[in-house]
Amino acid sequence: MITAKLTQKNPGWLDKLKKRYQQKSEECAVGYPMNAENLGTPHYPTAQSAVSRNHTKLKKKNENLPELKLGGGPSIIDVAIWNNYGPNARPFMSLASKNMQPKFQKMMQDAVKRINKGELTFKVVLKAAGEMGKTEVRKAIRDGSWRPNSPEWTKFKGDNTPLRDSGDMLRAVTYVVRPAQ
Repeated sequence: MITAKLTQKNPGWLDKLKKRYQQKSEECAVGYPMNAENLGTPHYPTAQSAVSRNHTKLKKKNENLPELKLGGGPSIIDVAIWNNYGPNARPFMSLASKNMQPKFQKMMQDAVKRINKGELTFKVVLKAAGEMGKTEVRKAIRDGSWRPNSPEWTKFKGDNTPLRDSGDMLRAVTYVVRPAQ
C-alpha cells in the first residue's frame, strides 16, 4: 500500500483567485466614449480650425462673404464618427485597434501573471490599456495613410491634411474606466 500526504502551502488560493476576477465588472472604453468629459464641446468650427483661419483670409478678399459662426457646427464626437464611418471614411479607429492588438496581448500576458500574484490591480491594468489605446488612436489619426481631401474641401479648409483641422478631435481622444456595459 502506498500513501501520500499533500500539504497545501497556500490554502484557499483558488478561491482568492476566483474572487479577484469575479469582482471585476469594469471595462476600458477608448476613443470618444459615451459620457466622457468634453466630447460634446467644442463645436466646429473653432477659432483654431483651419476652416476658421482660411475664412478670415477669404473675408479680407471678399467683404460680402458671410460671417462664419464659430461653435455652430457638429460636436467633436459627431466629427469623429463621421470621419471614421461616413461616406468618405478614414477608419482611424479600426487602424488603431489593429495596431493595438499585439501590444495589448503582450501587456495582458504580463499583467495576468502580476494580477495573480497580487502585484497589480485590475483597475491599474485597465488604465494602462486606456493610455495605450489613446496613444494608438492619436497615432492613427496623425500617421495613417489617408486619401487626400477633395479639392473642394481643401480649398474651403485651406490645407489638405485629412482628419486634422484644429487638432480638437486629436486632443479629445480619451478613455474611461467604467462599469462594464
